[in-house]
Amino acid sequence: MEMMKRALLTTLALALTACGARAPARWAEGGAALDLPRARATLGYAVVDLLPDGRVLINGTHDLTIDRAGRVVNADGEAVAMLERDGKLSAPDDALLGAVGWVTASKGDATSAWLMIHPNGELIRFEDSGERVSMGVWVGCGPTPRASQACLLVSHVLATRGIGQMVPLSGPFTPGLRPGFGPGLGTGVGIGVGR
Repeated sequence: MEMMKRALLTTLALALTACGARAPARWAEGGAALDLPRARATLGYAVVDLLPDGRVLINGTHDLTIDRAGRVVNADGEAVAMLERDGKLSAPDDALLGAVGWVTASKGDATSAWLMIHPNGELIRFEDSGERVSMGVWVGCGPTPRASQACLLVSHVLATRGIGQMVPLSGPFTPGLRPGFGPGLGTGVGIGVGR
């Protein structure tokens, strides 16, 4: 199975070269080692699922696939990015998309973080003013640092496309939680009529 994946990704890299856009330089050998957890995020209006086979679903529709070697392809199998072993994120033609670590990510050649995944799963975006804006919450990213890095990689790629930035989560509620209807638990005082 792993050899089939490697052959498929190598074929995709060769096809990209023939089509004009070149995959990142070390595409065939791969980049950073990642763990692929079963994880879910609510980012703005989008529900993002990261599946153990690397597929990334947005509101149930396959959008991206990442592999355990840091490669990211779109649903058509075209290279989107590759996370290098040193944390740099390269796009086709070796354009620098930023850096992604276990906890923070930066854009382009910036030295400061623009995204952070908190240990509780909250995804935070840093505004230019330094203000922190909650973008949503990941569940299932915490088993290992490499799993957290995979979730942050997905977040970075999606956020650069504007997904999850439509509705910053803020207000008097716990980050990532919103009022709504559904089963719940609470405490209260009741008044009853007895016999």
